[in-house]
Order: sequence, then structure tokens, then C-alpha cells
Amino acid sequence: MKINKIIGVGFQKTGTSTLRAALEILGYSVLGPRTDLATALADGDWDTIYKESNGYDALEDNPWAVCFKELDLKYPNSKFILTIRNKDKWIQSVVNHFGNTSTKMREYIYGDNNGDPLGKEAIYLKRYTDHIIEVKKYFKDRPNDLLIMYMEKGYGWLEICEFLNCKTPRKKFPHVNKGAYSIKEKVLKFLKNKFRTFLKLDK
Repeated sequence: MKINKIIGVGFQKTGTSTLRAALEILGYSVLGPRTDLATALADGDWDTIYKESNGYDALEDNPWAVCFKELDLKYPNSKFILTIRNKDKWIQSVVNHFGNTSTKMREYIYGDNNGDPLGKEAIYLKRYTDHIIEVKKYFKDRPNDLLIMYMEKGYGWLEICEFLNCKTPRKKFPHVNKGAYSIKEKVLKFLKNKFRTFLKLDK
């Protein structure tokens, strides 16, 4: 049976960019994060959301991860990939990347006034772990429709290609944004967050 769509249901900073790069190498058209759809998501404006997603083979990152149930109903015969990362490394990466900046999308996901992760690590960690539990529970009777990808454990072409029933490409499996932040990167992220706050920009 032909796969309708491939939907990444892992939270951001869990290897979503790597997943997108891998799917693109396999020849799929991929729609990545669309934080501008936060209002439509909050309003339940599914026509707008589906209009944006219809033309792609695969979806990954937000808002797709948090509306996987609706996407499952909209696109039957789809495959879902849950990227998972060590929770301590995940929250460190989230705080390093977003700092004290907020977005409407993260407010929708983590709650009002919780769009910025700095100082709200416990809230973010609970939402992260709850999401993983929710996804696993939803697909517990459909194991063939869900692949859990542990990028830190070296998961790559073997798992993805077996799951999607496709040939393994000759290209090396991509690793996007791999590794811990360097001191230079941390400084740049800090200055970037300060600049965003000053201008009141929304990522």
C-alpha cells in the first residue's frame, strides 16, 4: 500500500533537521517548521493548516508534531516518525537555542506565558515527556505505522529505509546540527536572543 505522507512527530531539537535532510535525500518533498500557523492551530482552523500541508510528501517539526492525531485522520495510510533525545540534553539544547525569547507556537505547545524556556525547564520537560507517552500510546496497536528514532544511538538509514520499505541511498546519513554548542556558538545565541528581545521579534 502506498504511503500517503510521512509525518515527523518529534519535538524540535530532537533531530528533526536531520530527519528532514534524510527524507529529502530519499526524494521526498518535506515541509518543515511553520511557526506562522500558531494562530490557525489555536483557532482550530484546519482548512488553513491542511492547505499548507497538502502539497508535500512529508512533514516535520512544529506544528506537525503536536497535531499528529488530526493528521492521521486527514491522511490515512501515513507513516509517523518520533525522534527522541535524552531529556537532559534536549532541554539544554532548547534553552541554549531559544533562551528568553517567546513565540506564539511555543505558547500554544507549552502554555500561555511559557513561550520562552529559560527558567521554565520543568514545564518544558513535562510537556516533552508527556508528548512521547501520548504518541506511543496512540500507536500502541499500530506498531507498523510508528518508527521511534534514537538519533543519539546511531539510528539512520537502516531503520528509516526498513520502515519506509525503500532502498538505502549511497549517500552518508546526514547529521544536521550535531554536537554540543561551542563557546562561540553559545555567545552568538545569547546575543541573538538579546537582540530579538530588544526588537520584540517573534521567531
